[in-house]
Amino acid sequence: MKAIFTSLIIVFAALVVNAQEASFAEAESKVLEKISLNQWEDVLLAASDLVIADPARGDGYLYTAMAFYHLNEDSKMQKYLSKAKNKADDALQVKIDAFIVEMNSLNNASEHVKDAQAYENSNNPRAACQSWTKAWEEDKSRVDYALNIVGHYVDFKEYENALTILNDPSISNDPDVQTVISKIRQTPTIVAKEGYESAMKLGNMALEAKQYKNALDQFNIALSNRNNDDQALAMRRLCEEEIMWEKARNSSYVEDTEKYADTYSSGKYISQAKSSINSSYISIAKNYYQTGNESGMVDMHNRFVNRFPNDQGIMEIKNLLLDFYFTNAEASFKADNYSSAKALYQQYLVVYAGGLKAEECQTKIKRCDRRLNQRSAGFLLYSYDAQSPIGMDFGRVNTDILGGYMNIKMNKEIFTGINVLYEINDARESDRPGNVRLSGEKREANICVSGGLTFKLAYPLWGYIGGGFGYFTRYEEADVYFDNGDFWETDWLKNSDHTETLFFPEAGFRLKLGNAIVMKYGVMYQSEIIHQFGFGFAL
Repeated sequence: MKAIFTSLIIVFAALVVNAQEASFAEAESKVLEKISLNQWEDVLLAASDLVIADPARGDGYLYTAMAFYHLNEDSKMQKYLSKAKNKADDALQVKIDAFIVEMNSLNNASEHVKDAQAYENSNNPRAACQSWTKAWEEDKSRVDYALNIVGHYVDFKEYENALTILNDPSISNDPDVQTVISKIRQTPTIVAKEGYESAMKLGNMALEAKQYKNALDQFNIALSNRNNDDQALAMRRLCEEEIMWEKARNSSYVEDTEKYADTYSSGKYISQAKSSINSSYISIAKNYYQTGNESGMVDMHNRFVNRFPNDQGIMEIKNLLLDFYFTNAEASFKADNYSSAKALYQQYLVVYAGGLKAEECQTKIKRCDRRLNQRSAGFLLYSYDAQSPIGMDFGRVNTDILGGYMNIKMNKEIFTGINVLYEINDARESDRPGNVRLSGEKREANICVSGGLTFKLAYPLWGYIGGGFGYFTRYEEADVYFDNGDFWETDWLKNSDHTETLFFPEAGFRLKLGNAIVMKYGVMYQSEIIHQFGFGFAL
């Protein structure tokens, strides 16, 4: 029976303790609610309920001390804080320590506020701003402190610093704070900042998706909000390189790849670009070779040499050019187009003087020179034959068409007839006054004019053929006497029986030595073959 009674007492006691704990928790909840609302008068009333609920605990005393502190009744605060310390267990001591820290912070904040107000009165806004900041850091529940800081930052146009304060979680949900945030975000500085940050974010997202054009647009927008920003400039350059390389990679024109290589000489894709340009030069040169496009091959050759001066691939293009020049030079030579052939042989040597056919080209150039020296020329010769040793031969020899000549020749006896006025015949009949007695000396005289055509046989030999007319006469010396037999004078008389004009054909060769000397050999026929010779100069 005693055991049962003891058990009942224990159960009753437990029920009483549990009821007391529930009552205390409910009362403390009310106190904490009033504290969160800064309703310190109500905190005093609610804290007394805690003391009644459990006189052994000091929590009610602590909350009463806190209320008196905020009501600026320091002596009462100290009284109840002392009571709380006397009843403090470990859990309450933690609360007491936190309250003391809070009091110190609030006291420090108060001092900083005084400093800030003093700086405001002395027109030192930067120092005032720093003091307001210190005060707010001590008591972040004070929205008015934060707004004072923000006001100064706005005056300083330090909008980003202002937004840092306003976005602090301790005050950011305050309606007044939200209003200020909205106004600051409308300032050009913050609009540009947020525009920059948004564009950079979108640009990086597009870049990761390899949407380089969209990324470039966004980075340009970022730069429009923040000129010369190093990061935006770097990202823009990256996009521009990617776009240029993408165009070069998909282009059928080697110039697009050249543009990339020239713009980004140390670029991300420079090795691929060089390889592509190298193979493109060779491929294009081969196409030009097939179509006979000399200037195209030369262009590819020169571009290859300039871009890849030590690359072995140059020989592929060089060999195409060498073959082109030699093949076409040979064709021109066979077609007797020696100027073209010589130029092509020379181009072969210009491209590669050590080529396999370089020696043959040099030989052919000399042959072309000989052919090219076969140019047309006029000539003026001294002409000689046994019948007419005094002669002048002039005319023209042409390489492609017929030329012509004229020959004037005579002997010195023709000059005898200059002063001859009278004639005589074989019957010794003369129209000379007086008695004529022939003395015996006779002179056969002639003067001839001929002409014809010249034609090329094989350089340097031309042939000629023509004909002419010659005037042939005989002069005889005679002594003339008066009728009384006295000697009068000696005179020359023309023998009319030995005077005639005859046609004669002629033909022969003219040899042109270089471009200076011309020689002639030919024959004329006048009852017998007469050999003709000539020597003179090309004109």
